[in-house]
Amino acid sequence: MESLWLRGAASCAREGNGSVTERRLSPRELRESLPHRAWRRDERRVVVQGALGMATIAIESSVLAIGCGILTYFQLRHEPIWAPLILLMALSFAAYAVALLVRPVAAVLATRRPIFIVDGYIRLRGRDARNAPNESGYLAVLSESGDVAGEWPMRGEQPQTYDIGPALIEFSEYGGVHSIDGAPTGALPQGFPALGVGLNSRKRMIG
Repeated sequence: MESLWLRGAASCAREGNGSVTERRLSPRELRESLPHRAWRRDERRVVVQGALGMATIAIESSVLAIGCGILTYFQLRHEPIWAPLILLMALSFAAYAVALLVRPVAAVLATRRPIFIVDGYIRLRGRDARNAPNESGYLAVLSESGDVAGEWPMRGEQPQTYDIGPALIEFSEYGGVHSIDGAPTGALPQGFPALGVGLNSRKRMIG
């Protein structure tokens, strides 16, 4: 454990100079070297419900895009001067609808990939030049041999300090760390409401 801590700390120190020697597992290596399982039905349901919630918002933008498209057609026949502006509005609503669906669709497709199980280590490290202003650093899953199985940015105002410890971890490439030593991390919200309705009020109650 101590040697792994020293190795991890040294790699983070070198990172400031742009020279990182730690080994990161490729997607193929993850599947070949780590135990994994399929998503359970209840886990997939949470992701699908979240995607449907975003889809309901996208439907509203799609309807507005269609409405503006129809209006553009009539404007071209009667007052062509306004047609380009209305067409631009239609395209904007359509683009917004597509943008709303990109991440939810990607999340649903990601449930076809495995959830990995690692009896290894959780590592925290501070922010670097790649972090966004609202990110405090990184959380990584290390294999038993110290290879990086996955790493994701963490949100927060205060910079994260370096730490590492043994843990039994479940994670997915897209969703990040699902559980640590059997305790859910919140990557998949428990009891996600249908279509996401009432989620904001629930967050206020929790906060």
